[in-house]
Amino acid sequence: YFDAQCRVTRMVVKAICDGITASQEGPQHKDCLNIFDKEDEANAAYDTSILTLLSYKKGKRHQKNKRPQPLVAPHTDVGVITCLLFDKGDCAVLQRADTHASTGTGGNEQGVDRKWIDVRLPSKVPDDPIFVINIGDCLSELCDFVLPSTLHRVMPTEGTTARNCLALF
Repeated sequence: YFDAQCRVTRMVVKAICDGITASQEGPQHKDCLNIFDKEDEANAAYDTSILTLLSYKKGKRHQKNKRPQPLVAPHTDVGVITCLLFDKGDCAVLQRADTHASTGTGGNEQGVDRKWIDVRLPSKVPDDPIFVINIGDCLSELCDFVLPSTLHRVMPTEGTTARNCLALF
């Protein structure tokens, strides 16, 4: 699974880079993004990706206040991209910061006073997997912030089944 997922993720990164360099804002990024052009299998031997299983379940510490506390605090990922594959668990939701909304209070990097958008997934997971892709800090910097890093968090919901996620960083 790891090798197959790494191959898919490399294709996604290449497609993203091709899109950036083909856009009006992107031609000047061709030189720094060409490191992702190498598709040969020899590069797979040097893959430094990490595959991990994450499980989100509400605990007592998340129910202390009237206002729900995050299961995972707001953050960005350091790498190029993160590829997430969720199961049908219903007790947590991935949220992304709304980069277009302003609360008028100037939310900070940690997500305080920000507006958040739920990443909606089907209630039934189909046979074909649905991946969620987060842009990491490394890719954001390589493309001169044409694509900003994805500020995200995980929040509890009313569900009772733990939500599991395979994450390839």
